[in-house]
Amino acid sequence: MKKPKLNKISELKDGNLAHGIYCCFIKEQKKTKYGDSFLNISLRDSTGSINGKIWDNSSYYDLRFNEGDVVAVKAKVDTYRAQLVLNVLHINKFTSSIYKDYGFDTNSLISSINTDSKILWRDIIKYLPKTGAYKKI
Repeated sequence: MKKPKLNKISELKDGNLAHGIYCCFIKEQKKTKYGDSFLNISLRDSTGSINGKIWDNSSYYDLRFNEGDVVAVKAKVDTYRAQLVLNVLHINKFTSSIYKDYGFDTNSLISSINTDSKILWRDIIKYLPKTGAYKKI
């Protein structure tokens, strides 16, 4: 069986089916105006973030992962109010034993910069007051 290519958030396009491994940084159980439950989630990788909804079987999927978990996602990419959103078809907590063959690289979850930390600190310190709670810094 052919394994799907993992999509980075920056690569997602309206109408496509997406497969990806992302960090879930928001997960909220909500109800529609008609009283139907759904999950509202926000996902992130090193290239960006995107919101998603889990409409079907939301109580089942609510038990499959937690806010802060790395998750494997299969979703349809849609546009809503001029923003890309995911209509999540399946989501599961990431486990390397299951998904390692998909070519996932842990570095793809967190953005990084290639700058000396001394230069960064010099720039940050300009914004901190030199009195009160920040005096020791």
